[in-house]
Amino acid sequence: MKAIQYLAQPRFTRSVTFTVYRQNRQQEESLQVNAEEGKTLMDVLSECKQIKELDEFGLCGGELSCHTCRVHIRQGYAKIGQKPTVEEEDCFSLLGRVDYIEGVTRMACQIKVSKEMEGAVIEIPDEAFTQL
Repeated sequence: MKAIQYLAQPRFTRSVTFTVYRQNRQQEESLQVNAEEGKTLMDVLSECKQIKELDEFGLCGGELSCHTCRVHIRQGYAKIGQKPTVEEEDCFSLLGRVDYIEGVTRMACQIKVSKEMEGAVIEIPDEAFTQL
């Protein structure tokens, strides 16, 4: 009797590349991130091993209750094509003028990575990182 071997076909997933940077008082760091379409930006950034000390980011797990996954889309905001939800807009109203920039600030838990994000520039505010 012949054994039949079944090989699982890899599922094709699209990869999107964008730039993430952190600007703090001492320096500016940036890196290119490849992300799988469909994941939330919060999950992609949290899982990215090149981004160190991102301990204060996404503490509520995407429930829009902690405001810690706030990012600034410095380039490509209009291309993303995903408008903030009513709940996200409510979240923005709780942020101070320093933390919210209209047409730039988004909550990473509410953004699904898509091909439209290709080439975007995303800033993670310094407050999301462990403060030593």
